[in-house]
Amino acid sequence: MKRVLLMVCSICLVLACVFGLFACVACVQDIQNVKEYKTSDTNTARKGIATARDGIQQLKDNQQAYLDGADTFSDGLAAYNEGAAKLAAGEKAYAEGKKAYEEGKKAYEEGKQKIADNTQAYNEGKAMLEKIEPLMPYLDQYIQFRDGSLAKLPGFDSAQLWFVGVVRPLAKNLGLEIPEDVTDFPAYMQQMVAEGKAKLKEYEDGLKQLQEAEKMLADAEKQLAEGKAQLDKGRNDLAAGGAQLTEGDAQLNVFEQGEVALAEGAYTLFHGMVPCYHWYSGEETIMSLPEYMAKELNVAIPDNLIIKNTATGENAPAYVLNEEAYAKLCDDVVAQMYLVDENGEKVVAPGREGFTLLDLDKCSLLFDKAEQYIVDQEADITKEATGRIVVCGLAAVACILGIVAGIIGLVGGISGNGKTGFGCGLVSAILAVAANVVGLITGYTNYIYPTRVNAAGDFVIDFADMDHYVYSGSLQLKAVIILAVVAVVFVIVAAIARKASKDSVSAVSAETTQAAAAGAAAAAVAEESSSEQISKLEAENAALKEMVANLAAEAATVKE
Repeated sequence: MKRVLLMVCSICLVLACVFGLFACVACVQDIQNVKEYKTSDTNTARKGIATARDGIQQLKDNQQAYLDGADTFSDGLAAYNEGAAKLAAGEKAYAEGKKAYEEGKKAYEEGKQKIADNTQAYNEGKAMLEKIEPLMPYLDQYIQFRDGSLAKLPGFDSAQLWFVGVVRPLAKNLGLEIPEDVTDFPAYMQQMVAEGKAKLKEYEDGLKQLQEAEKMLADAEKQLAEGKAQLDKGRNDLAAGGAQLTEGDAQLNVFEQGEVALAEGAYTLFHGMVPCYHWYSGEETIMSLPEYMAKELNVAIPDNLIIKNTATGENAPAYVLNEEAYAKLCDDVVAQMYLVDENGEKVVAPGREGFTLLDLDKCSLLFDKAEQYIVDQEADITKEATGRIVVCGLAAVACILGIVAGIIGLVGGISGNGKTGFGCGLVSAILAVAANVVGLITGYTNYIYPTRVNAAGDFVIDFADMDHYVYSGSLQLKAVIILAVVAVVFVIVAAIARKASKDSVSAVSAETTQAAAAGAAAAAVAEESSSEQISKLEAENAALKEMVANLAAEAATVKE
């Protein structure tokens, strides 16, 4: 029964050791994978940090030149805007002047047409006045005759009869038809003179206005020409100023884009340098980069960066990074990395639409802390990898000895030769227990650094190719615990089988001793009996010799 139990335990030990060796190989591979992708990440980060440091130095070297250029740009922008406003006002005034010119030109043309239309009336009026002029002396006689201050003219009883008989025919001879119904020669003459003068005045006034309008149009045209020249010059100056502003803006943009890239680089570092914490307990071992900076910049660090994971699944950790709280911490840290004046207000570059300048010394501090994060993480990885390797080393040696012990125990159980493999099994058990002790000390139930795999489950180095992380300590933990339990059980069973074998050997030895004693006694008796027989035989042999000697003597005698 004990031999059967020993064989069963030996088989279990061999299987446990084979599983343990497989787990050790897998563990070593996991350690190599973690070291590989972390080394790759570190090298990439260090290259980026070196490049960023060079960029910061360039920005420092060009910061004053940027500020001077920003001042110049601001002044140029103000001048450009002022010129643009003046140009707009000039264009408006030019448009209004051109409109007034067009209206004046239209009025001038209308005046010219009116003059042309009134020329005939003017000539008629002038001719009328020329015709009336010879009648003016008769008008005075008419008035004197009518008023009685003049004696009656011969042949006429009244001034009206004189007018009809003398003045009207005379006017007709002069080409002036005086209507028959005119009874008041002075009134008629006044009306005719007024109409003639009105026609002349209208024409002369129109001609005067036309001359004034012509002069105004000439002045307006000159002003428009000057205004257009000024506008053209303003446009050219504005275009030149715009070109200078564009060039200056492009030069300033080089510096600004460098600062923008620096701020974006900070977020990239924050994204890659998150807290390092245990997979199942959530205990933080390495602070994140923004936490390093927060301590330097007096920024409050939230106490809920690491929270319990609500998601479940095969590779789901018990704790995860609180993305919302972490993002806010990153924003708070970056907000404190800008240059401020004596009032604590962010320094705004003049004329750059609210562009705020980074504090380049704080940016340098950021990359110092990034380097510190890398060093601290390397030490943390080395610590975990060392613990894993020690556990794997102890487990591997225990597995090899356990396989030897299992084979010995299995052969001994089958053949019954009394060999149990107890010695190798004991050492294997001790090493397996030691591996568990070391594992407990180094936290083998709660590692920090998982492996990086793609969607197909294959290990990848680049973060961009990764689909998810896989916790890599479960297989090792199970193998080391199973190995220790099976090895201890095997040692106990082997010890029992060994004791049983020794007891069996002792019983056989006692029986052998008793049989040997009995055999010795029988041999002694047999030896005594044989001595007597030998003595008798020797006596008989001597008698025969004597007989042969006598016969020989007798034979010699007979021969003779």
